[in-house]
Amino acid sequence: MRIALTGHRKGLGECLYKTLLDLGHTVTAFDIVDGYDINKKDVRAQILSSTQNCEVFINNAYSAPGQFELLKLTIESEQYKHVIHVGTHATKIPKDVMDRDPDWLKQKLIDREMYLKQKSLQENYVHMIRDKVDTLVSTINPGYMETSLLTGPITLPTVSLDDVCSTIVFQLNMGERGVYIPDIDIFQSSRHPQQNSI
Repeated sequence: MRIALTGHRKGLGECLYKTLLDLGHTVTAFDIVDGYDINKKDVRAQILSSTQNCEVFINNAYSAPGQFELLKLTIESEQYKHVIHVGTHATKIPKDVMDRDPDWLKQKLIDREMYLKQKSLQENYVHMIRDKVDTLVSTINPGYMETSLLTGPITLPTVSLDDVCSTIVFQLNMGERGVYIPDIDIFQSSRHPQQNSI
């Protein structure tokens, strides 16, 4: 399968990139360290143009407002069979619970507010648009992952990058077989730490 992927140099994107290549897929990847800043309109247009032969687009790289703008472009272009968007489980957690979370509070207030705002916009947009286009639009909503977006020691259960990566591959494979999975939430259960991740 021909797959486009953003943010492949670290974290979940790096795991996905390696896994997809190991599975024999052709991956066209874009990352800010290679000059692909998705906050720039011309870069988003270049990514869209460079991936016209791709069947799947995985919108992984988080950047505000670039991830949301790229999400809209990839879906509304209808040039891909399947768009898989990396959202977050954090938008489903009540604010008062998030505000008591020591790991969440380690992030700057402005960054926390922007992250939740952007991810909520993305989530609402996907639910509004997915029935209006022919493209399959799926989301994966991970809980805490040990990536560079979290700073300092993490005290709450985290889901492994391998488990999130495997779940996206599962969503991708099922879409290829004609089985549509709109949304998957994935997080580490505090009742069974490091055993069951889905």
